[in-house]
Amino acid sequence: MATHADPVVEEVNVDLFIVKRILVYQGCSADVLYKHAFDQHKISKDRLKPVKTPLIDFSREVVYLKGEITVPVIIGEAPRYTLVNVTFIVVDMPSPYNVILLQPCLNIFGTMA
Repeated sequence: MATHADPVVEEVNVDLFIVKRILVYQGCSADVLYKHAFDQHKISKDRLKPVKTPLIDFSREVVYLKGEITVPVIIGEAPRYTLVNVTFIVVDMPSPYNVILLQPCLNIFGTMA
């Protein structure tokens, strides 16, 4: 379960939108984009690919996914930034975060959390 000691990234650029409240969490099995953030940034639902495998959330409940989407993610600012295509699963459940990034994802970016 996420704790106050888990690192938080201030913001990232996801699909050309600035997204805040990012949790970096090593105990998650996928990069997560919460549906409330997906809807807020008006990303087209047509871009979602179906996913049939459910996810087990932090409270060990089964969560059925809205789909997955691969989008460009930018961490950093010019002239020092990195752009990587990240595949997120989209989940519709309450969360104080908009995105959960896996530690390995940040390693790709060369960022220390």
